[in-house]
Amino acid sequence: MNTHKNTTQEAMVLNWLTNIGTLTQRNATITLSVSRLSARIFNLKKDGHPIDKKMITVKNQFGTKCHVAEYYLEEEENE
Repeated sequence: MNTHKNTTQEAMVLNWLTNIGTLTQRNATITLSVSRLSARIFNLKKDGHPIDKKMITVKNQFGTKCHVAEYYLEEEENE
């Protein structure tokens, strides 16, 4: 049972991860208007969703390389 205030944002994030794939903070801000993606991910993981992340290298607006988290749903193993 989800008891968090930002249910709508969490539902949007979970829907994105399920139907589209990976999500970064930049994509979440631009496409979903979610400015605290890590907090939404924390709540979803607490609710039992198998979300993981990997650090990727991107260029920022000034062309400098930086590292950001890219979140994704872990694939469930079929037993």
